[in-house]
Amino acid sequence: MTNISRRSLSPWTYIRNVDRTRIPVVMLDAVCLCGGCYDISSPSLAEDINLYSTRVPGTIPVRRIRPGKPSVPDYVNLHTGCRCVVPL
Repeated sequence: MTNISRRSLSPWTYIRNVDRTRIPVVMLDAVCLCGGCYDISSPSLAEDINLYSTRVPGTIPVRRIRPGKPSVPDYVNLHTGCRCVVPL
């Protein structure tokens, strides 16, 4: 089975987000692979630029490391995937 990020009408990949003052240190952030969306009515799944690929925001709980002190709860805003939307 292929990864859902590649099967979407608005495919994405992940980039590493590294912060050594955070637990976890490495987190993944989604980046859309195209500006439009795949047209399922097209035999070649051509990109439809009348639609937009947008990133899906997410807020993820983490722990912040403080030298010499206990870690504290915090939140990080990252993107979990991409979606296809109609322009306004």
